[in-house]
Amino acid sequence: MDLIKSAIPEEDDKITGLMGMSLGRLSFVNQMGLSKFSYCISGSDSTGVLVLGDVSLPSLPALKYTPLITFRDRLPYTDRFAYTVNFERIRVGSKLLPIPKSDLIRDRAGGAGQTILDSGTQFTFLLARVYNVLKTEFTEQTKPVLTCGLRVWKCL
Repeated sequence: MDLIKSAIPEEDDKITGLMGMSLGRLSFVNQMGLSKFSYCISGSDSTGVLVLGDVSLPSLPALKYTPLITFRDRLPYTDRFAYTVNFERIRVGSKLLPIPKSDLIRDRAGGAGQTILDSGTQFTFLLARVYNVLKTEFTEQTKPVLTCGLRVWKCL
């Protein structure tokens, strides 16, 4: 599937909505028979890009793919149809946070700790000990930005 833009450019900006991208049999990805897709988030003011299928675009650098993890077991806190990856480390700016890998992997007993890629939610859930390390470093690095004279903005 090689779709870059529609034939009517002024209509491209009007497209909105949700697209089911899970591993479930009714998802868009499965119904279209796609073996892979890439969701590239822009680091600038421009929008990102969604690439469906194995496509090479001259305007993008070569795409890198992260293997997805699938689960067969039915555990209470595991979503078997979500896109799941191994979460290996957290970096704030250029500082790698001292978090043991064991705190970033899924718990085999109940399934908690699954790292899900989901563009449909704005929340991130972390174990308290991981969150506290992240919060401390983020606060430390943003203090100069958040402090204005005697007034301190509290955000975490």
